[in-house]
Amino acid sequence: MASCYNTSSLKSSQVEVVDISLGGLRFLSHDAHQPGDLLVIGCTIGKHFKMKEKIRIANVSDHSFGAEFIGLSPATEKFLMELYGAVNIKNY
Repeated sequence: MASCYNTSSLKSSQVEVVDISLGGLRFLSHDAHQPGDLLVIGCTIGKHFKMKEKIRIANVSDHSFGAEFIGLSPATEKFLMELYGAVNIKNY
């Protein structure tokens, strides 16, 4: 689960991140979000890495939302590059 703050509606909620990459993420939520909404999402990946990033909703399908990162932090970018590098070379 991840915390989510919608800066457009000023509402906080919990969402489920189902996919993440360097470009953005997809999450599931029962709350309504619209394309263009700006959110702040925070979560822990694995045991130790915590991220808090700004995202913009790009597409909506039922309760599934695709979002792009806005100004991805260097720490999150480095973590995701290392994560996908480990997966790509089967070093997991």
